[in-house]
Amino acid sequence: EQEEAEQILKTACPGPGGCGIAASFNTWGIALEAIGLMLPFSSSTPAIDNAKKTECLNVASAVRNLLQKNIRPRDILTRTAFENAAATIAAVGGSTNGILHLLALAREAGVDFHLQDIQQILRKTPVYCSFAPRGKKTMVDLHHLGGTPVLMKHLLKAGIIDGSCLTVTGKTIAENLADIGDVPADQELIAPLDQPYKTYADMQVCFGNLAPGGIVFKVSSMQESHFTGTARCFDEAKGVVDAVEAGKIKPGCVIVLRNLGPVASGMPEVLVATAALTVPELDGKVAFISDTRVSGVSHGAIGVHCSPEAAVGGPIGLVQDGDPISFDLLKGEISVDISDQELQQRRERYNLKPVKHSRGYLADFSATTSQAHHGCVSKALLPDCE
Repeated sequence: EQEEAEQILKTACPGPGGCGIAASFNTWGIALEAIGLMLPFSSSTPAIDNAKKTECLNVASAVRNLLQKNIRPRDILTRTAFENAAATIAAVGGSTNGILHLLALAREAGVDFHLQDIQQILRKTPVYCSFAPRGKKTMVDLHHLGGTPVLMKHLLKAGIIDGSCLTVTGKTIAENLADIGDVPADQELIAPLDQPYKTYADMQVCFGNLAPGGIVFKVSSMQESHFTGTARCFDEAKGVVDAVEAGKIKPGCVIVLRNLGPVASGMPEVLVATAALTVPELDGKVAFISDTRVSGVSHGAIGVHCSPEAAVGGPIGLVQDGDPISFDLLKGEISVDISDQELQQRRERYNLKPVKHSRGYLADFSATTSQAHHGCVSKALLPDCE
């Protein structure tokens, strides 16, 4: 059994670099190339490919060129560039963590770009790529097709991204892509422009009385765009795993995992909890919402970055077992279906749980971080954020 397990690991992870699917690593790499901060091709070149060494050598001359032309990061990081990045994340079926990073980068760059803006982009952007976990393809497959520029040329032709944005080459996106060929016909990774895999993104943003600041959903296995179920509440990921193994989670449940947000505990990722819900009897039949993060390989109907988090009095902390919860992805709405009066009474009785870290870096982070809809940036960077 150990030998078989080792063989699976060697096959699944054949070398160094980020995991090859559209998880957090590659989502952010593609987003950075789309936003203009990475050299063309560099987000999709495998770590062990000889071309990666050449790319690294090219960085020095690229930096020199930028300095000579006095092109600074904020010249590249325009609102339109952020819109390009969000649309590209949507088109590739990317990870929720990419949204968190985009919001943080926008705050750092001083760009007026918010979760509501991302919501509008996700609603209208089709999914064009069949990367795992939604499909079977990997970044190596994209590399063999010609890399991220081939994908971006496809999105440019579709009108999904704006080619006028400046990049670290000193040229615009359109200029970088001028000599890039079209997507080959005999492949299954990138869908034709008129036949996307889905007409709206796998990721959607919802707002409502459960998430006034917003919640980001990734719904790769849910057939409908809406869901209604009853809450099962947990304060630690292991509790979810134990409940699944004990058969206490049934179809129609909405798992509510809270007190794990940026202030509470540094916002850890909880793949162990979402992975437990992928058993055949539950996959696509339950939902998961949380104020923390999940791994980009997570699968199911998953809502994360619920804001404000429970640790600062967010409504997610007021939810009780049995409460009806509903969300509609295309309407962008989420609610715990109890009266405003009942919600207020619970708020008056609610006692905030103590922050898990009383000293060290995580304690400092807890005291200074903003909420997820601001990208969890420092309050010093954005003093008026909550």
